[in-house]
Amino acid sequence: MSFIIFKTMHLLAVLILFACLSIELASLKNLMQRKALKRIAYVDALYGISAVIVLASGLYLALKVGKGADFYFGNLAIYIKLGVFVFVGLISIIPTIFFIKQSKGEGEQEVEIPQNIKRIIISELILILCLPAFGVLLANNILLF
Repeated sequence: MSFIIFKTMHLLAVLILFACLSIELASLKNLMQRKALKRIAYVDALYGISAVIVLASGLYLALKVGKGADFYFGNLAIYIKLGVFVFVGLISIIPTIFFIKQSKGEGEQEVEIPQNIKRIIISELILILCLPAFGVLLANNILLF
């Protein structure tokens, strides 16, 4: 039963994470009011929370209720998957800081959105889309050392 609960939690958190990034990207315009950036900052906070749940539930599955640590950590796919996930988390700090800083002040005041913010979010989405492939390799014991 624990496996079903944590697997469901893991998958739902992945979907929420991807949805938050998609909402952020779709909401960004070249010029935005600070109050709109504040709403994006809330979505970004949900993105961060879902990322923590994805990581925690995934590690719990691997270490406690899945096929066992030896199965997962004996496969190169887990290291690639974790590496990509951590890299996405690290680059996501840049938009997060931007949204928090720029959402402060007069709500009607307009802020120009740098292109690198959009590029980072697009990169995050693309990298996250690669993760299921490594999950399949991992689940089927492909890419062993």
